[in-house]
Amino acid sequence: VQNLRKVHPDFDAILAELLTADRRGRVVLVADEQPAVTDALLARLRAVLGGEVRRVGVVPRQERAGYLRLVSCADVLLDTVHYGGG
Repeated sequence: VQNLRKVHPDFDAILAELLTADRRGRVVLVADEQPAVTDALLARLRAVLGGEVRRVGVVPRQERAGYLRLVSCADVLLDTVHYGGG
């Protein structure tokens, strides 16, 4: 969840489908340590998601305790394609 470099472009269409299917759905990303990485991903998502990008939010990087609180609030955690959580 805290590595935006894992978000492969093949995952963008999956996010689009999920947001279309769940009209109340939100995507929350954790900002990269390098703002340019976050900005590049958001620009790519704007091109794919169009107006639905408004349902994509970015929160600051988290220390361990904050990260665990953040993920405990999620209904669903997704890992990207081409990478796996184990």
